[in-house]
Amino acid sequence: MDSHSVSKASLELFSSPKEIHSLDQITLTAIFVTNCGNFGLLGFSNGGISKINLQSGLHQISFQMQQSFPIVALHADAYNKKILVANSQGLISFFQFHSGLSLSFFTVGSCPHFSNSKFPHFLCILGFSTFIHIWDLSKEKLIRCFATSIPVLDSCLSSDSRFLFASFNDSTFRI
Repeated sequence: MDSHSVSKASLELFSSPKEIHSLDQITLTAIFVTNCGNFGLLGFSNGGISKINLQSGLHQISFQMQQSFPIVALHADAYNKKILVANSQGLISFFQFHSGLSLSFFTVGSCPHFSNSKFPHFLCILGFSTFIHIWDLSKEKLIRCFATSIPVLDSCLSSDSRFLFASFNDSTFRI
């Protein structure tokens, strides 16, 4: 019987025996595929991030967040210029896409969740459970912050980024 897998090659992220031995304690906690589909971002439980080329399967770069808490969310802008990484303690960091150099960071106070927008510069970040932050990725600035009294489950922006849709814990949906 034939195997119908897309790729028969395995991906090797670690080169030294010391790194391979420590894999027992490290787990994959977040994954993101870029808009172009050429790159994958992997977030690990030790705060490490790896970028791989999905066409060749080659590991390109690895870098580390300032704190070694598990990565919970990853995002890359539409132009593959910046990577946004969030850990379980609410620290969100901006990195350069190609070099992995840390650009800036901020804290939202809890385990964040990212929600993509069709407009390439905007991103919704759910922080705590009652805040929705809308960020401009090109300028690394907060555009709007919405506070609610009811916990937010998920949110997204319309394709033209004029409307914010949000679902709440009380079974309601608001625009």
